[in-house]
Amino acid sequence: MRGHILEGVPHPVEHGGEGAGDDVRRCALHTGVGPTSADIGAVNDVLHGVAANAVRDVGLPDLLLDEPQLMGVESIEVDTVNLRMVARTLPGKQFDVGRRLAGKCWQLPC
Repeated sequence: MRGHILEGVPHPVEHGGEGAGDDVRRCALHTGVGPTSADIGAVNDVLHGVAANAVRDVGLPDLLLDEPQLMGVESIEVDTVNLRMVARTLPGKQFDVGRRLAGKCWQLPC
C-alpha cells in the first residue's frame, strides 16, 4: 500500500437503522483510497485490522456495541476508490467513535 493515499472521513448516522432501537447509533467511516490502481485487497486487510483493534483499544470498547464492519467499496471515482466501515455505538457516542476510527486510518503508513 505504500505510496497510496488512505484517509478516513467519519459520517455519523443519526438513527440506528432497520431493527435498531433507541439505544443504538451507527457511525459510517468513508475511506478514500487512491489511485484507483491501489491493491484494494491489501487496503481491506488493513481496515479489517483497524476494526479488530478498535475493540481492544483503550476506551473504544466501552463505546462500541460490537466490532466495526467493513462494508466494502461504496463508490469508484476517477482517481479514488471509496470504502465504507460501519460501527454500532452507544447513543451520542457515534461522533467520538467516528473521530477515533478516522484517526486510526490517518495514522496508517500508506
